[in-house]
Amino acid sequence: MSDQEPSDSRVALVDVNNFYVSSERAFDPSLEDKSLVVLSNDDGCVITRSAEAKSLVIPMGAPWFQIADQAKGWGLQVRSSNYELYGDMSARVMEILGRHTTDLEIYSIDEAFLTLHGTHGDQRTTGRTIKTTVRRNTGLPVCVGLAPTKTRRLGRVLVDSRASVQPFSPRPVSGSCSTLCSGALSSGVRHTRPTVVGASCL
Repeated sequence: MSDQEPSDSRVALVDVNNFYVSSERAFDPSLEDKSLVVLSNDDGCVITRSAEAKSLVIPMGAPWFQIADQAKGWGLQVRSSNYELYGDMSARVMEILGRHTTDLEIYSIDEAFLTLHGTHGDQRTTGRTIKTTVRRNTGLPVCVGLAPTKTRRLGRVLVDSRASVQPFSPRPVSGSCSTLCSGALSSGVRHTRPTVVGASCL
């Protein structure tokens, strides 16, 4: 009996963690580890929060005028939406992902599905290479999940990748920005979110 690991195809879901905040930090590294929010068009409301800002109990969608006076006392950093920056960062990420597959499905500005071939060990190696390469070349942290197939449902899936292999869970979990598939929809807009069935996170 052969102990050789079987070869097949699996789906990888790559998701940039907290995309708008991560993009701002890649552009301005001084924002790393600081409480940071990104505001909607015309600075109307909060559409993305860093983990540090969430600890201040700033709600998603909070009108900026309601918290602007307290922001300085909180040490809160704020940035206006910069869609030119986000589009450029997204294009860089997708270009990197395209190097690793001939089947790339761009799902949103910060998410994509890839078909990976080879043994499961090969696929895990590719997933880790993707994480390392995206971080090194763009400064953005990403999570990579692997599964036999994909489905779509309303809602969102958070993945705790502190362990080497974890199933996807529909419940919010805790973890650092670098090890957590962010559950916050980076665009601030709720939409049909992909779920990868039977997945493990790298």
